[in-house]
Amino acid sequence: MAITVIARGRALPGKEQDMEKALVDNAIESRKEAACVDYQVIHSLDDPAVFGTVERWRSKEDLDRHMQTPHVQRLFAALGPVLAEPPQIGAFEEVG
Repeated sequence: MAITVIARGRALPGKEQDMEKALVDNAIESRKEAACVDYQVIHSLDDPAVFGTVERWRSKEDLDRHMQTPHVQRLFAALGPVLAEPPQIGAFEEVG
């Protein structure tokens, strides 16, 4: 069953471009993974400091493997100094 991940984070003032670049770079690499169904980087219309991702993976096991890839580890390292607060990340399965 496909898994959807929704993540949201807020950049520190002046770090919005750094956050966007890190997210887009990771999305490019993530889309190359065979198990990636879709991966979108999103930006709030109401708050220029808020970014997010909406990801779809073939399975929970595929998501777990994705989280261990070098590009995800680079993303976490790049976001550490630019996040204003801990990100909100949730994984969801379809119910209907």
